[in-house]
Amino acid sequence: MDAENPSGTVPEPVHVEPDELIRLGGGLARLADAVAREVPYATGLTSGPSGWAVSGAQAGLAHEVGTYLVGFSDDLAAFGERLRVAGLIYADRDSQLARKIAAAGARR
Repeated sequence: MDAENPSGTVPEPVHVEPDELIRLGGGLARLADAVAREVPYATGLTSGPSGWAVSGAQAGLAHEVGTYLVGFSDDLAAFGERLRVAGLIYADRDSQLARKIAAAGARR
């Protein structure tokens, strides 16, 4: 990922185990599912005091909250999947490298 660094210093690389990326991705997917399950409850925001203006405002709020929760859930799920896939790719590269090192050692 590209990020702006206003200090101009070069950050140290972060070392993350592939299993950790996979675990984090799975955690985000579970969180996204939990958020998505809350969407139907957003409609409960409309069950309040009666009155045309209040009901209209509550319906608008329920719609906005539901829309926000759906978008947030989708973003979490997508980011979690990206982390999981990155972890799987890194794990595959690590295992390929380990096999090459083992094969080179066996030839000696």
